[in-house]
Amino acid sequence: MTNKIPLKIRQNAVEYYIAKPSWSLGQIAKHFGISKTTMFNIIESKGKEDPEFVLARHLAVNLDKNGTSIREYAGGIRVSKLFEEYGIAQEEGEEMIQQLLVALHKEHWKQADAIAAHSEVRLGSGTRSLAFDTLSWPTYFFDKL
Repeated sequence: MTNKIPLKIRQNAVEYYIAKPSWSLGQIAKHFGISKTTMFNIIESKGKEDPEFVLARHLAVNLDKNGTSIREYAGGIRVSKLFEEYGIAQEEGEEMIQQLLVALHKEHWKQADAIAAHSEVRLGSGTRSLAFDTLSWPTYFFDKL
């Protein structure tokens, strides 16, 4: 029965199901002009096709209840992976980012300007350092990178 619904509507309904965790099946169905039963069948079919889809919805709902989104959560995961890649503990990395943002604010620098001022990145023999032309930030911050 759901096969009579255009593929694009089915795909968009599935996207909304994840992207709009505060919307009920009925709200999504109404948005796309389909019945709640059809919406249920679309989601049920997608769940059978991809078992992780159901988990993604649960994650989206729980994140939404806590005031965040999958996109924000994914950003946090990417940052955590970068910390892990460079051997930086989570708490230490968070402190480094906080110090960087405070320093940027104090110097009235936009993050993009700081990146543009970046003159050199040396990666090798286990040490990493960042050198900036005009910034007078604490060297201990950059020694951690």
